[in-house]
Amino acid sequence: MTYTTIDYLPDLTASEMATASKLTFQEYTYAENDWDFRAYYGTSEDYAGLKDLFVWTAVKGATYDIFSHSFFEPFLIQVYDFEGNVIAVESGRDDRYGVPGTVYSIPHKRRPADS
Repeated sequence: MTYTTIDYLPDLTASEMATASKLTFQEYTYAENDWDFRAYYGTSEDYAGLKDLFVWTAVKGATYDIFSHSFFEPFLIQVYDFEGNVIAVESGRDDRYGVPGTVYSIPHKRRPADS
């Protein structure tokens, strides 16, 4: 599968990808939306805003809604592919993206994929 990368934003480094926190998704069904899976991350640790890079492996054909609720709302949510390329950016509208592989997400800099 081919897809477009967003090249005006910086790619992830190998070091950033190696230190990403793993998100585990659970099946999710709720009549109000069409999500397939859901993951949650929460912490009250000091400097939590510095721990803002997450990785997960997306399921082909599944839908994901990526957003943040925090005291420090992100300026941008970006999604990266398994090579560290930006493949999606939260734009405030209902955008849909389809890409293969492992995904990295940084809530205020960076955002799924299909495997």
